Amino acid sequence: MEKVKSKIILLSIGICFLSNSFATTGTTTVEQNAEFQKEADKYKELYEKYQKLADEANQPNVVKNPQTKQEIVDKPTKPDLVEDANTNTSGDTTTAKSKKSDTEYKFVAEPWKGTDFGLGGTIATGDSATTNVNAMSNISYTPFERWNNKAFLNYVYSTNDKRGERAVKINKTQIRGETSWDFTKKNAAYGRINYLNDELSTYDFIFTESVGYKRKVYENDAETMKVELSAGPSFMQSKITGKDFEANEPGFQATFDYVWNFTDNSSFKQNILYNYDKKNRSIYQGISTLSVKVYKNFSLQLTFQLNGTTLVTPGKNNINTITSTNIMYTL
Repeated sequence: MEKVKSKIILLSIGICFLSNSFATTGTTTVEQNAEFQKEADKYKELYEKYQKLADEANQPNVVKNPQTKQEIVDKPTKPDLVEDANTNTSGDTTTAKSKKSDTEYKFVAEPWKGTDFGLGGTIATGDSATTNVNAMSNISYTPFERWNNKAFLNYVYSTNDKRGERAVKINKTQIRGETSWDFTKKNAAYGRINYLNDELSTYDFIFTESVGYKRKVYENDAETMKVELSAGPSFMQSKITGKDFEANEPGFQATFDYVWNFTDNSSFKQNILYNYDKKNRSIYQGISTLSVKVYKNFSLQLTFQLNGTTLVTPGKNNINTITSTNIMYTL
């Protein structure tokens, strides 16, 4: 740019010099005037050329896109014109808190994904007349990426239908609900309730509430396998069969969760819960499920449940198990 300006100045001086030479016609001949005229035209052309270059250098660079045939103006960038990454087009500055909120409240396209309902049972007549009904549901609701809600519901009912000997053999209800908030990728806070009502066990019901900390201790790169642990204080209410009073005691609760989706159409899940109160009474529960997709949204699920306690009445077992098979419909 500086070179162009200096050349323009020299050309201007040359033109002025030649112009002055034309003014002294008395001291020049006609031939000399013709030569001076040629030189003046030459300097004039050079002057116009460098003046044009100087004008283009002062204008923004214009690049034509051969595909869109649009002109793209490349304006000079100044440090004070660079927008901050947190500044929007209207000039408002987005704070770190609002950015975090956008991440936390990002909606999930399929919030009910993973929810399924199942039903199974048998009815036998004749010498071995029995009725067995088993209903199960796994509910999953994730409205935002960091907010997870899940529930497990299971009802098992079985009777002996022999004439004159009709009696209830199993009448059991189990409900578990949990909500958790992931404040990082691996760490979360949870709230959980667990309800067990088994008509033929030591307890009429056992109800626990717990809040605490959950951590994802392992997840593979393909996100097909993960292990989670949780722990926190709890409060347990229970009523022993045949007693008029209820026990209400604080305690501690911990869980272990394992999920393995070993193919696109099959998975294995294991959940273990342990709770004890200040009187050293413990309850422990395990739920194992193996699911295999059989047709579209239908799958076959094998479930094994274990419920145990350290406090039992005479004639009752401290561990009870149920193994069931269900046809599940997945949303």
